[in-house]
Amino acid sequence: MSVAEYRASSVSTPVTLQGVDQLHGVNVCGGILASVAPMPTDPELHAVTFAFDAAFQRFREASMDDSWMAELSNMLHHLYRLRELCITRLADFEQQIEPQVPARKPERGATWARNCDTHRLFRLSSPELAPVYAETYGAVYGELLWRPRIELPLAPDRPGRYLDYESELEGKATPDTLRLAFHALAALL
Repeated sequence: MSVAEYRASSVSTPVTLQGVDQLHGVNVCGGILASVAPMPTDPELHAVTFAFDAAFQRFREASMDDSWMAELSNMLHHLYRLRELCITRLADFEQQIEPQVPARKPERGATWARNCDTHRLFRLSSPELAPVYAETYGAVYGELLWRPRIELPLAPDRPGRYLDYESELEGKATPDTLRLAFHALAALL
């Protein structure tokens, strides 16, 4: 059979698929696709978590300043989306993230840093700085660290958030601390 004959026969012959496509996780029944994966119990939380995780993965795979800044901006945006979801659902949300709760300090610091998002919030580690080791590794040797607060422009602040940035983020691995902040906030829902 020639290529032309194959194309002609395959176009005119309807194909009905049966079974499960393991690669894409869909059930194919008589040409209708149905998801095999169960629906998440909280679709809103799932949507923002999935988006954050995708941005985190792209951040780790990036190898240029522009890509890092774009994905850091995306991760901060999804942290903000999660924060808004918490505000909507939790009546006492502001009290739950007060500075006395150590697990929430990275979120408070990152929320403050988001106000500086148009500026470069990170820098590469260097021999002059103390070594920093991350939980995950990216495409480039070395780690991206949060810049010192004094190098960032002044930003609007709720009481003490810049102090949380200084104590919890400054000089630490950017992606790991941001992921920690995201998951600590998601745990409230």
